[in-house]
Amino acid sequence: MKTKKFSHCRLSFIFFGSLSLLFVNCENKTDAVIARVGMTKLTKSELLAQLPEEITVTQENLPILLDKWINSELLYQEAERLKIQAQQLAKEYIVNAYLKKEAAKLKVPSKDLLAYFNKHKEDFLNEVKIRRIVLGSAELAQATLEELRKGADFVKLAKERSIEPIPEKGEASRFFSRGIADPGLEEAIFALKPGEFSDVLETTEGFQIIQLVEKRKVKKDIAFSEVADYIESILSLQLSRAHIDSIINALRVKGKFQTFPKAYFSQKE
Repeated sequence: MKTKKFSHCRLSFIFFGSLSLLFVNCENKTDAVIARVGMTKLTKSELLAQLPEEITVTQENLPILLDKWINSELLYQEAERLKIQAQQLAKEYIVNAYLKKEAAKLKVPSKDLLAYFNKHKEDFLNEVKIRRIVLGSAELAQATLEELRKGADFVKLAKERSIEPIPEKGEASRFFSRGIADPGLEEAIFALKPGEFSDVLETTEGFQIIQLVEKRKVKKDIAFSEVADYIESILSLQLSRAHIDSIINALRVKGKFQTFPKAYFSQKE
C-alpha cells in the first residue's frame, strides 16, 4: 500500500445546499492544485477524498464546489486571524453529526403523508404572487407588523426597512407554485388570502412579513404521487425538529446548568 506524506493539514467546513462537508486540507506536492487561497492549496485528490459518495464532480458543479471551498477557507483564515479556537468549530461539527444521526432514525408514516396531501391539495393547484419585508431583528419585525395591522402601507415600509439585497424592494414577485420556496414559508403563504399578510416568520434570511398579492388556479387536479416526495421532505423536517426539541427539553430537565447575565454587563471593558 502506498502512503502519502503531508506537510500541512487543516480542517474546514463547506455547506453545499443542506449538506455540510468536512474538508481536510493537506498539501501534497505531487497532486494537481485546483484552488488556492493565499498559501493554502486544494488538490484534486483532496477534493475527491472528502466528497460524500452521492456527489459526483462534473464540469457544472466543480466551480460551485471550489467556490464553497474558497469561501470556507477565507472564513477559516479570518477566524484564525481573530484567534477563534478550532475547539469551538469541532464542537459544532460533533453536535451537527449527532443531530443528523438522530434525524436519520425517524420515518414519516404513510398515513401522515396522505393526510397532508388531502388537507393541502388545493395549494398544489395554485400559483401565488407575493411581496415581502425582510428585517434584521425580531423587535423591528414585530413593530413593523403592528404598524401594518394599523393600516400602514406595505410597499412603503418594505422600501424603507427591508434588508433584501435587491433594488426592487416591496415589488411583487413572479408567480410560483409550491415546491419552490422554504416549506415552512410556503405553508404560511398559501394559507393567506389576496391582500392579507403573515405574522412574523423567522427564516435564514431574517425576520419576514409576507403579503399575498394574487393567487390563481393553474391545475384542475394533481395526483398524490406527483408531490409525495415533496410532502415527505416537509414532514420529515417537522418531525426531526420536534424530535430534537424533545431531546433538548429532556437534557435541560436532567442537566445542570447556570447562566449569569448580570456578570456580562457588570464587567468593565
